[in-house]
Amino acid sequence: MAGEGGDENHHMMSQSKRPRWEAIIYHQVPADVINFEVDSYVKKIDDLAFHAHRQLESVTVRCGVDFSWGLEEIGGSAFRECTSLTNVQLGGRLVKIGEEAFHQCTSLPAIIIPPLVKKIPWMAFMNCISLMEVQLPVSLEDIEQQAFQHCSSLPSIIIPPLVKRIGEYTFADCHQLTTVELSHGLEEIGVSAFQNCTSLQSIIIPQLVKRIDDSAFSNCTSLETADLTLTLGLEFFGDEVFYQCESLQAIVTPLLLKVIPRKSFYSCTSLITVVLHRGLEKIERAAFQNCTALTNVLLPQGLKKIEEAAFQNCTALTEVVLPQGLKDIMKDAFLNCTSLRDVYFPQGLEKISWGAFKQCSSLSAMVIPPSLVEIKECSFANCTGLERVQFCEEIEVFVSASSMSGWWNRREFMTLTPCIYSLLVQYNIPEEICTLPARTWQLNIHEMLRRIPDVVNRTFRSSYLDCTDPSLTREVILEVYLDSISDKIEYYNMLGEVPMLLERAIFGGHGHAETDIVPHILSYL
Repeated sequence: MAGEGGDENHHMMSQSKRPRWEAIIYHQVPADVINFEVDSYVKKIDDLAFHAHRQLESVTVRCGVDFSWGLEEIGGSAFRECTSLTNVQLGGRLVKIGEEAFHQCTSLPAIIIPPLVKKIPWMAFMNCISLMEVQLPVSLEDIEQQAFQHCSSLPSIIIPPLVKRIGEYTFADCHQLTTVELSHGLEEIGVSAFQNCTSLQSIIIPQLVKRIDDSAFSNCTSLETADLTLTLGLEFFGDEVFYQCESLQAIVTPLLLKVIPRKSFYSCTSLITVVLHRGLEKIERAAFQNCTALTNVLLPQGLKKIEEAAFQNCTALTEVVLPQGLKDIMKDAFLNCTSLRDVYFPQGLEKISWGAFKQCSSLSAMVIPPSLVEIKECSFANCTGLERVQFCEEIEVFVSASSMSGWWNRREFMTLTPCIYSLLVQYNIPEEICTLPARTWQLNIHEMLRRIPDVVNRTFRSSYLDCTDPSLTREVILEVYLDSISDKIEYYNMLGEVPMLLERAIFGGHGHAETDIVPHILSYL
């Protein structure tokens, strides 16, 4: 290394008298350098050459005649933490920029990347918080992870046409980034690539994109439009892609998208319109949770599963049409959708899980299809406006038959609830029982109730009833118990003898009833 020139703080790296093959790789530059010129015969600036040179303000790279020689490589962390650096002019011969080369150059306002550079490496310009202009060459092919993370003054970026992948966190936390133009050749957007770009207003995803990774645009709180309609070949759509994009108003999902992943649109509180295309098979957990402006959603044919809390707290949602082919609505799927008035259950639906429509206080009526065989506890709890539930014809006839209506309704809580309905359908009770005279199986059930010692011995030994009173029959004890905690159906899962006893009660010991219906049916008898 040699310093030339009259100013002791102005250094020029020059070996112009020497042949090119003797070009020096410089390192350990004096810390007091302010303005630095690199002569055309210098091929490389070594790793850490100017690391933490906090007085350095300017770097100028010279090139030979017709750009036939000049600086080709800047090493890793070469100018890292040069916090006073305001001017960088890279020569046209530059081919490679090392990792973290300009990391935390907090005063750098602009950078022009020369045309021979193919890759912006890991953390190359991370934390350049004054960077307002970045010009990328058309020949650029790759932008690696965190390359421009925390460039909080950067207002716009144009991704060159040959770039196929934007790495993880590449533009994350660029809070002033308002405009992003993605290249037509882009195929992959990495994890959290634009996370926390709180000024970004719109994004158009190009048609060749195959993969959008987790949290790619999460917490882009000013994002109003996200156009995915061109992405015909999208193969992977990650979790939380548009998480808390609270200004997003509409979304149209890609044609071939099969799954809307976990928390994809969580807390998109301005989301009004959602268009889901045919071919969608599953909406995963909390996908649209807390989308408080969403008023209706048309679920496409072919949808098979709605997972936990998928539409929880969508308090403006008024109508849901569930498509043919849907098999399962999972826990809390529509919990606290307080404006939901109309729900249309399709034939083919088999299961509604715990709390699926809990606290849907505007829900007034619903029709249960014959295929629905399992309705979990609290599925419709606190649906205070629910006035009418229409069950399938076989069950409606069964519970209203004159031969049993008096017995069925002999106590206040003996009403046909969705829970009772689902087990009656699941185990085909109407068809099984219709072969027996009503009086016979009713009396047999009462006999069965007198033959359950576990209830006395295990449950009431130290409770509010005096089980030593000889006047108390086991049937009385059981009825008192059911009156007090009739909603605790799961208790009966512990009574090992009950399945056998119910089978004996209904079929006199010669039948073939399914054994696990007892825990449910006893709760209401």
